[in-house]
Amino acid sequence: MKRRGNDYWEFVTIKTDQVQARDGDGLNLYDDGSNGIEIADGGGVSFAGTGRIDWTKITANSITETNITAQGGSDVTFLQTANDGSIYEAHESASNPGQSLIVDFVSVDAFNWVKILGTYSGSTSHALEIELYNWDTTSWDHFDAMQMGFDNSGTVMENHDFFVPDDADYIGTGGDAGKVRVRIEHPMNGIANHEWFFDVVALYQ
Repeated sequence: MKRRGNDYWEFVTIKTDQVQARDGDGLNLYDDGSNGIEIADGGGVSFAGTGRIDWTKITANSITETNITAQGGSDVTFLQTANDGSIYEAHESASNPGQSLIVDFVSVDAFNWVKILGTYSGSTSHALEIELYNWDTTSWDHFDAMQMGFDNSGTVMENHDFFVPDDADYIGTGGDAGKVRVRIEHPMNGIANHEWFFDVVALYQ
């Protein structure tokens, strides 16, 4: 069976030689007898051989910038593919708190993993917050933070991935159905020579 969104599972045909009962202690689903998924009696799941999760990537649809200036243009495609040589770079404005980059996704049924490669070239007393918009509480929930990265920030990226075990509150409904918003925010006063670099911001299911 295969998961379809958060609401139901779709049953698919499995050949009998791909299923192995484990003497009352779970079930094995294999493609050739050695590669696949093992489900323990207590509910634990593991993989055998080359069995892996088949992740589906969801790319960013648009961006919204507040009090930052993109150096190579306000182009969401810079954030859609990792390691493609296209880096989103922005400089803060010398202003009060409120610098942010919002990355929007559309037509999302479900997601469990937020993928972010980036770095912050600022000062050790400043940080960037990484948040998801909670459509239920209409507020931003904190998931991660970034502090001063590397001198060669345009080429060296930090991994700021995180998992979202329950995505229900982070996917819009009604007129906002299928929308997901990731915000990278600078809560301190902006400094013009502080730089943000991001290679990818994506969702996976």
